[in-house]
Amino acid sequence: MRCWHTRRKVRAFAPFCRAPSHHSDEEFFQRINNRIKPNDAGAYVMLGWAHHDGDYGLVPNKKKAFELWLKGSELGAVDGHTNVGFSYLEGKKGVPKNEERAYHYLELAAIAGDAVARYNLAVNELNKRNFDLALKHLMIAARSGFNESLIEIKNLFVAGRASKNDYETALRAHKDAIDAITSDQRNLAVAELSDTLEPVRYISVGSALWALSVLLSSTLGSLQ
Repeated sequence: MRCWHTRRKVRAFAPFCRAPSHHSDEEFFQRINNRIKPNDAGAYVMLGWAHHDGDYGLVPNKKKAFELWLKGSELGAVDGHTNVGFSYLEGKKGVPKNEERAYHYLELAAIAGDAVARYNLAVNELNKRNFDLALKHLMIAARSGFNESLIEIKNLFVAGRASKNDYETALRAHKDAIDAITSDQRNLAVAELSDTLEPVRYISVGSALWALSVLLSSTLGSLQ
């Protein structure tokens, strides 16, 4: 069983505030550095992805990306915890593989509400055949609306490792979570972004909102 995480690419306009994206690499770095100076945790995570992928004219540098994610994690960024955790889990490009550290950071992310991190903690326990603990993680992820958790809970139910009540409770909790965040605006945004999703890694709602706020503040600043 493998871990699961996704990445979302950035489109030309933010789906809610409609603020235009940066028009040059220089503008991106100006914006990001304005947030780095006051130790904005999300800015470190975003700059880490730029180094990781070699975006904005940078040469791909996984070690530099890890260092920036680690700084973001130290400042409290949930995505920082997640990315550091996956870096240790994969052990590539200058980051030594260390499962103990990996799951430490994924636990930090899960405690902070990251459903993907929570799901991967469940996967780890499933691989070790700790079914009861895995089920607890999966139930929490289901309450966050994470679809893959339902699949695993159903598998545990079919295998006799979870009760019918467990599965039904997870279904209700998952539905409640989805209903709570469903709106016409969100559905429109998902439709606009649907062609930019690829199964690589995960960016949380918190980081997405942070990115939107940076774009909006930049736009408002130019109007003053």
